[in-house]
Amino acid sequence: MIDGLGGLGEAVAHAKQVVGLDPDADVALVPYPPPGSLADQLSELLRGAALQAVPSVSLPGLAGRLQDWLAAVPVGVPTLVPPFVLDIR
Repeated sequence: MIDGLGGLGEAVAHAKQVVGLDPDADVALVPYPPPGSLADQLSELLRGAALQAVPSVSLPGLAGRLQDWLAAVPVGVPTLVPPFVLDIR
């Protein structure tokens, strides 16, 4: 449906016209593929960010321990992460 410029509203209006629906008809917009659960989305986001953020060089002190911990976090399995506060100054 890339016949012109427009947003989601224009695309829905065009799709309604193509299938012969009334322009004012209510339709349900269903994302495909369906989004994962919030936990899955957060896990994927954090895993990707953590793997990209961990540098290949060794860091000193607390940063080094955090780097080691992130490297040890299993990928693709449920992981219990205890709450913590990271205060960066």
